[in-house]
Amino acid sequence: MGVAAKHAGREMLSRARSAAAGLLELAAEHEARAIVLGPLGSTAHRLLHSSPVPVALAPKGFRTAAGARVRRVTVAFGGSDPSLIEAARREAERVGASLRVASFAVRAHAPYTSGVGAEGQGGVLDEWEEAIRAAVPDGLDVVIGQGRDWEDAIEEIEWSDGDVLVVGSSPIGPVAQLFLGSRAAKIIRHAPVPVVMVPR
Repeated sequence: MGVAAKHAGREMLSRARSAAAGLLELAAEHEARAIVLGPLGSTAHRLLHSSPVPVALAPKGFRTAAGARVRRVTVAFGGSDPSLIEAARREAERVGASLRVASFAVRAHAPYTSGVGAEGQGGVLDEWEEAIRAAVPDGLDVVIGQGRDWEDAIEEIEWSDGDVLVVGSSPIGPVAQLFLGSRAAKIIRHAPVPVVMVPR
């Protein structure tokens, strides 16, 4: 099959067994910094499980004005990989953007018979938020999104034109490759801004 791609403003055509395989071959051949795609689909899903370089995705229907630039990088942080924050900081500095750290929590729907009600769950979430803030380097803005589901949690924080969300690969994947874990998949699916997923 033929795969079309652009590199340094030039359009290229490559023959490969699949679109994902062709894009990976072109990325390796031209030492690409990232693979940039449209919305999450079958090709993007395959790349999110195998790419050795970051993969950038735009949400469905995303449009940007000519000459627009990245103004703020938001890094999704679960508390366990500070190197992701440093990688996002370097990219933010490279493009002249500000940096903030975001964490998302989905409130569990406790059964009516459970002894842990909303008050007990609130205490757990408060402890989790404190742990997240303590793990983030000093001087960085931290925002927390909580909701009944992932969409609510992501929409709870403010998003603006020029925002990009950085998500890290799951640690269960191969070293130096992307592996789309379930949390990352949910964040990508509901993000209202472009997402860049980076290898761990």
